[in-house]
Amino acid sequence: MNFDLALKLHFDELTDMERDIANYLYQNAVVIENFGIVALAKKTLSSKSTILRLSKKLGFSGFVEMKKSLLMKKTASIPLQNTLKKWQSDMELFSAYLQDVDFDPIVNAMRSANRIYIYPTGSTQQAYAQIFYQYMLLNKQPVFILYGQSSLDNAVSMITAADVLLVVDYEGETEHDKDPLRLIALKKTTIISITALGTNFVKEQAKYSLFYEAPRINNYDVSLVQLGIILDYLVRLLNN
Repeated sequence: MNFDLALKLHFDELTDMERDIANYLYQNAVVIENFGIVALAKKTLSSKSTILRLSKKLGFSGFVEMKKSLLMKKTASIPLQNTLKKWQSDMELFSAYLQDVDFDPIVNAMRSANRIYIYPTGSTQQAYAQIFYQYMLLNKQPVFILYGQSSLDNAVSMITAADVLLVVDYEGETEHDKDPLRLIALKKTTIISITALGTNFVKEQAKYSLFYEAPRINNYDVSLVQLGIILDYLVRLLNN
């Protein structure tokens, strides 16, 4: 979500302190690039819980998402003539990454699984996961797709060590997913994470981790095309 729009929509809901913090963030988007939540709380004479509460009121999942939205304010759009070159460079790096990944244990785990559960966390992730799910059904794979937190919560009691859980996420830090994923990991279920590049909670719970980059396509949105490529590549490998 765009920080400016979020602030306009929810400004009346904020307390005076939250408005002061929001104003500081708005005026200092560049400065906070290297700030963590504790440093920001100290700078604004507030607390970690106040910062988190502000981010929630503005419609963000947490501080990290709010900060990313702020940083987009200072990111210039890529000139049109450079777009293709940048895209080609991104794809070349991504292709090199895929060639370096050892997919054999991932594919073997999925082939031998009693059931494969797919848990996509966002709307774009769900769109790509739905296509992957349809291909898996055509290949007669025992696959199930989980939509939303309640589906994941309900699946905790059903998932066993003989199953595979494929978590398709972006940041890998969605707070309300952490407890059910911890419980599933304790069952020794094979968790495969597919997230944006970097260390995150979902990766830490997973036995196997795959990554994609999400380059910005404008000041507000990112491209998840590489996520779709990973899922497509997995289908092809499973068909071999």
